[in-house]
Amino acid sequence: MDVFKLGSTPMNKNQVHYLEEKCKQAKVIWHHRYSQADDQRALDFELTVNGWCLGMVLHWLGYQAYGRKDFWRLVDSPDGVRKFRQVMAAQQLATRMGLGVYDKLTSRYNMLLQQYNLQLTAASDLEPTISGFSILQHAGVYQGSKAILGLYGPKGGHAIGLNMRSTELRIFDPNYGEFWFPGYKNASKWLDRYLQKMYNKFHFNQHTIEKFDFFNKNAT
Repeated sequence: MDVFKLGSTPMNKNQVHYLEEKCKQAKVIWHHRYSQADDQRALDFELTVNGWCLGMVLHWLGYQAYGRKDFWRLVDSPDGVRKFRQVMAAQQLATRMGLGVYDKLTSRYNMLLQQYNLQLTAASDLEPTISGFSILQHAGVYQGSKAILGLYGPKGGHAIGLNMRSTELRIFDPNYGEFWFPGYKNASKWLDRYLQKMYNKFHFNQHTIEKFDFFNKNAT
């Protein structure tokens, strides 16, 4: 199975309307709208198709770790394309299921992350995807963790970023954009409905969690 090979279909009006309504009901801010399937740069290279989401999520987490607000400026720049592809070139290190934190390949992966002040602290095996609450609990967002949620199905997978900032939860999905939650009270129910609505056809019935911490806490 080629992980992170599954892309997405372009965002349509029905999806936009659904997300707008669900965000309004849960008081979630749809901070930035983005779809990798609508980004021609994500379709120009075979390698890019197979891992653009992972490259974006890793850099998003790095920018979150530094408290930088210019991630979307990076996305729009040629430098962003280069950096995302750098991660994709190393995606075999980043997405090997069951990879332990002391594996030598993980050490190389961490070297790639250090430029964004991140280090991988835990990487889970495949777990059954039961609920949004179990995912967020597993990811440790209630303790302020930064994590990558890897969704897996019969034909591939997808990467989503999770970051708890003080009392605000942020979720970044390269298929739909960046969402800001005022705390995590309604986040698990929202995530349940979101995954069912947006990813039901891909049959993502398993997931992994990769947790991150600051590489140099004095730098933040």
